[in-house]
Amino acid sequence: MVDGWGNAIRYAVTAVNTSSVLPNTPDFTTTNKMRDVGMLGLAPDMRICADAAHCSITQYLSQNVIAVIFSTGANFNQSMGVDEVANLNASTVFYSRDFTTNSVNTTAFDDIFVWISPYILYHHMLEAGQF
Repeated sequence: MVDGWGNAIRYAVTAVNTSSVLPNTPDFTTTNKMRDVGMLGLAPDMRICADAAHCSITQYLSQNVIAVIFSTGANFNQSMGVDEVANLNASTVFYSRDFTTNSVNTTAFDDIFVWISPYILYHHMLEAGQF
């Protein structure tokens, strides 16, 4: 899938493994593993911060995120701001903030994010009888 600017829509899913029963298998992407680990044992480890300068436990926009889906916005093929570059790294931390432009482009930001909290996923799984 592509976004409105023709760039690939990106996503990331937490790769945390909280169980020794199936080592090296992510809890949220391995068939039946969430059910085997149980809701209380699951511990997604992704975080969303407003920017790199404000990314501490007291300043997270969201923590324990299961997955993020995002667009790199219109400036993907141009010089990007530091938070946009960080979003492309293989990491458990992502940055989401208001749109900004800057002639130097170090603080420019036009990425668009949606993330899934564990509470939403668990609610739907309980309703579907999967926990």
